[in-house]
Amino acid sequence: MTFSYDQAVDALEISIRENVYVDRTIEIDSGTLVDVDMHGNAVAIEIIRPARQWPLEEVIDRFGLGEQDAAMLRSLWGSEASYAFGSSNDVLVA
Repeated sequence: MTFSYDQAVDALEISIRENVYVDRTIEIDSGTLVDVDMHGNAVAIEIIRPARQWPLEEVIDRFGLGEQDAAMLRSLWGSEASYAFGSSNDVLVA
């Protein structure tokens, strides 16, 4: 799993699988997009304003992310804490 953050547009791309053809993109909410392969498996996730509360559990459940990938994502977004990505104005602090 790799992360690519574009500060200019406050967008994060999480690449789950490299070198896999993206068949389509599914919009989960207005700021969360999931690229999937022809079998519906997640290839990448794009999050606009990643410091916000985005539907992480829905993405994990709907696209059957593996335990290792799910654990990594939950470690960054699974609680109300400071996040590694996003503007400081959008960061939630516990």
